[in-house]
Amino acid sequence: MEYLIDTSSLIDLERRYPENVFKTLYNNIDIEISNGRLRTIEQVLSELKKGGDKVYTRFKNKKDFFLKTSSEIMYKAYTITANYPQIINNSRLNNTENDPADPYLIATSIILNNSMLQDNHIKIITEEDTKKNHIPDIAKKFNIECIRILKFFQVNNWEF
Repeated sequence: MEYLIDTSSLIDLERRYPENVFKTLYNNIDIEISNGRLRTIEQVLSELKKGGDKVYTRFKNKKDFFLKTSSEIMYKAYTITANYPQIINNSRLNNTENDPADPYLIATSIILNNSMLQDNHIKIITEEDTKKNHIPDIAKKFNIECIRILKFFQVNNWEF
């Protein structure tokens, strides 16, 4: 696995690149999911479920796409939240209740990066900007690279 994708990127994917127009793109994404190179976390599924739209419908049955939260990841997410409480207090998180995905996404990246070879780090795909206390800002503190969905397409040399 090389990429963890945030809710924001999955939503942006549907808004900017509808499946009925970009069929090859979605085939490529399905291949990346099948190969284990593109994953996300179960908290992202919960956020998508609250939206209840096409994005949730498209991804909800891809069980291998959603990583389970281990106790190690849970502890790390709580530590991140304790050190950066604004990560769950951003006004943009109005669709979440008490357990937004952002700290879990960063925690999962940290734990997976610590268990992988030095040259194969997890990157987070997110559409969030680099404002203070958003995913890219906090991830950077842990040496985790964040890219946007379009950059993910470019890195993989996808053409449409």
